[in-house]
Amino acid sequence: MKRNENLVPLSHEHHHGLLFCSRLKKAKNTDKETIVNYITDFYSNVLKEHLDKEETALLHLLTDENLKTRFLNDHQIIHKMMDNVNATPEDIYDQALAISQFITNHIRFEERSLFPWIEANATAEQLFSAGNDLNIDVEEVEAHAFEPEFWEK
Repeated sequence: MKRNENLVPLSHEHHHGLLFCSRLKKAKNTDKETIVNYITDFYSNVLKEHLDKEETALLHLLTDENLKTRFLNDHQIIHKMMDNVNATPEDIYDQALAISQFITNHIRFEERSLFPWIEANATAEQLFSAGNDLNIDVEEVEAHAFEPEFWEK
């Protein structure tokens, strides 16, 4: 299914989110401190802003209460999971896998349920406005750099 051009930037960011999740599955390739730093860095520099943009651009379009509730609850859970990374770093390997699975499932929900619903129910003007609110240049969306590249081991 072809994504509405105004939502394409989010889908591109989702691709990088899935890359982050894939890398988390290789957390045991490195030490706990590196994984804590990787998760914290990605959250601070990429994920938090992405979640905020989605809420600003899309929340007002959601009149389906079930979708809206899942959308917001998932975002809250992600924020809490990220807070726990620094609060309880001793079990970071288990947390990394849980974060990876949860974010992967959330991205699937948005791509397979939320976005298709928005595309079917929002007007062209609403979609255009959402795209402007996102203010994401697809050409500039790229993988977030982090050293060391523990996932390459």
